[in-house]
Amino acid sequence: MRAAVLAGTFSSLLLTGCFFQTNEDFIFACHSPDGQYSAELVSVSGGGAAGARYLKVFVRRLNDEDYKAQVAMTSTSNKLIMEWDDKQNLTLTLDSNVKIHSFKNYFDESNYWKVEGAGSVFFQYKNFEGNGEVSQCTN
Repeated sequence: MRAAVLAGTFSSLLLTGCFFQTNEDFIFACHSPDGQYSAELVSVSGGGAAGARYLKVFVRRLNDEDYKAQVAMTSTSNKLIMEWDDKQNLTLTLDSNVKIHSFKNYFDESNYWKVEGAGSVFFQYKNFEGNGEVSQCTN
């Protein structure tokens, strides 16, 4: 009897997991000054009627199609600034009402551990005034 209940519970969880679908919509990209990396802001939604919506920031190596590192996941906002410095460090400036769900302070382990001061991700909060500043890339 227990085995049947566990099997039924497991199969319903498995089926639910198999049919949950998310959609990713590209918003914009921000290339590093040296042209080696691209930070990309993507909107992710899914979950059917209840719906979930959030933003993800990925860093890609431009010469490697397979490389994609997620560095942040936040609540939705139309106010996020991505800025690269000359040492391949990325700074994310977020509106003060944005909730950070996950954050990783580096994106490329091969670079981060070998080159001091390179390949890091930083974030800061800022109170955006009015509707003037929206999501953008500044370098």
